[in-house]
Parts: sequence; structure tokens; C-alpha cells
Amino acid sequence: VACGRTDSKGRALLAFDATRGTRSFVVVGEQRTSSPGAFRLRAQPAEPAEHAPGHAMRRGSVRDSVNGLTDVNDIWWTRLHRGITYRIAFSSTPCATASLRARGRVVRLACGAHTAFTPGRDGGGRYSIEVRAGSSPRPQRYRLRIAKAGPDDVGIGVGLRPGSSARGSLAPGGVDVLDLYHFDVQRPSEARLRLTQAPGRSFTLTLLTDTGGRVDGGSAQIRRRLGPGRYVVAVQAVAGTPGGRYRLSVRLRDLTSTSVLVSGRSSTEVRRGSSVALRCVVTPAASGGRVELEIDRFDPLTGWHFHRLVRAPLGTTVSWRPPAAGRWRVRARYLGSSRSAPSRSGYAQIVVI
Repeated sequence: VACGRTDSKGRALLAFDATRGTRSFVVVGEQRTSSPGAFRLRAQPAEPAEHAPGHAMRRGSVRDSVNGLTDVNDIWWTRLHRGITYRIAFSSTPCATASLRARGRVVRLACGAHTAFTPGRDGGGRYSIEVRAGSSPRPQRYRLRIAKAGPDDVGIGVGLRPGSSARGSLAPGGVDVLDLYHFDVQRPSEARLRLTQAPGRSFTLTLLTDTGGRVDGGSAQIRRRLGPGRYVVAVQAVAGTPGGRYRLSVRLRDLTSTSVLVSGRSSTEVRRGSSVALRCVVTPAASGGRVELEIDRFDPLTGWHFHRLVRAPLGTTVSWRPPAAGRWRVRARYLGSSRSAPSRSGYAQIVVI
């Protein structure tokens, strides 16, 4: 009927279907390489597998447990309405799984998962969700929650103006596992998203386009270059983890391009003892900020070597006198401002004769 060997810890687990009125024998024997010793044998009756529709959920929430040996599944049902979006959250320790079956479609949730579900034009009515145990013979406790989605749970969520912040909260122990926000980018920009939360919380950010393309995510901070368009931010938690409040801030800065000129040109030749005018140009025109000018000297034997770093406000022309004949180069780095992102130029060349 069934057989198996003990594992490295001397344990074996067997499950089989029993028929009323029959007698079963269990035989325990040594393997050729095993040592003699005592053993303990325990038999437990198992609950029969449940079948749909199952038990009614009370107020869209249920706590229970399954067991890979004695209670392989639970089935629950609830009534859902056509065209209304619902949030479903499932958490389990150790890991059981849940499946919602709807008109030939199966929605599966692993432990610590959540999803959205909307009954279609031919939907609505009673829906069953099966919770199935993993192979572990230990109790696998779980919590299953279903509730109507709110404005910050579906679509593009709540509008968020760049340069501002939003405050919210998540309750992953229930069904509030996700909040959605959106913001618009008018021109190529550097975006910085930051999530501030209480210690011990593990909320994360996911950045998407409004067409569903994933841009970045998985941490509490995102820094990306974005083109014009509408973007959606998801603040997420793992179902069953601690909840709490958070603050989400979005900051946009215009992408910039930086160039450096030496006496008005990208390359020049001067006599020893003469000065050159170093100027950094940022486009689109930035308001405020500082620039760094890195000056290098060329050694024919060992290549380029750093010589000097000059810092100055943007828009300042720096006068510099090369201390020796030879080849020199300068590169500019714009450090950015509250509205303009940093950028770096290529090299301008100087030959001193």
C-alpha cells in the first residue's frame, strides 16, 4: 500500500487511504547498512479531504490550520459581486497555499501573498477558496482575508504631486497590504522616491509605468532617470507581517547636460605663462548649484595624472594659469540643485607651448 525509508534523522512519514472494515499491517525492518535499535511508531487518523463549496467565511476573514498528514485542505466560500474589485491576502506559517477557482480560471496565492480579483461579466455569486497544506506533518496556521478594494488599491491609485509627500499606513495582518499612487513627468527627469517607515517594518516600493511595465523596485528608495509620462508607485508589504504608518516622498529634477570651455573653445593652445578662462555650461539652464573643475596633466611615459580640483558657483568663469608646458585637460561636473540633476562633461584640451 505504501512504503518509505527513514531520513538522515531516523524519521519516516507514510500516508495512505484506509477503507472501512479492512485490516492493515505495518512492517518495520532494518536495512542492511543500519544498526539495531529501538523505534517509536505512531498512527493518526486523518480528516477526509474537503470538497466545494466548503464552509462560509465570516465577514471575509478566517483563521485556521491545515496539516500535510491529518488535514490536507480546507475549503471556504464567500459571495462576490460582478464588476467589483476585491483584495485577497493570504499568510501562512509554515507555508500552505491558497487557490480561488472562478469560471475556469485559477488564482493561486503562496504564503505571504496578496492579489486583486474582479468577477467578470459572467461572474458574481459564490466563490470557493481552497487552502492546501504543504508536505509538512506539522500544523500550518493561516489567515485568509477578502475585502473590497479602496481608491488606493486599484488602477493608478491616488495622485501625488512631485516635490511633495504622502502619508499612509498598511495593515498586512489584515487585507491592507498595498497602496497605490501616481505622478506625472513632464520632461526627462531624475526621479528620487523615498519611503520612511518605523523600525521593524519591511514595506517596499515598486515603480511602474501606467501601462504596467516595471521600472524599478524591491527597496525603500528608488533613483532613476525617467522620460515624460505617467508613473505608478506601489507601497507594498508581505501579508502577515507587522503593519504601521509610512511617508512617501517623490522628487523630480530636470536632466542636464554639462560642457566645459577653455577660453570659449573645446581645445586651445597657449604659451607658457598665459592664463586660460574655464567656464562650465549647463543645459537646460540651471538655477543655482556649484561645479567642480578637475584638471589633469599628461605624462608621455605614464599617462594622465590628477593635478587640481577647483570648485565654483555655476556661471562663474575661473581663470587658471598652467604651471608648465605640455598637455593638460579639464573636465567639469555640475553638482546639481533642487530642480536640476547632476551631470558631467567630456574633456577640453589645453596645449601649453
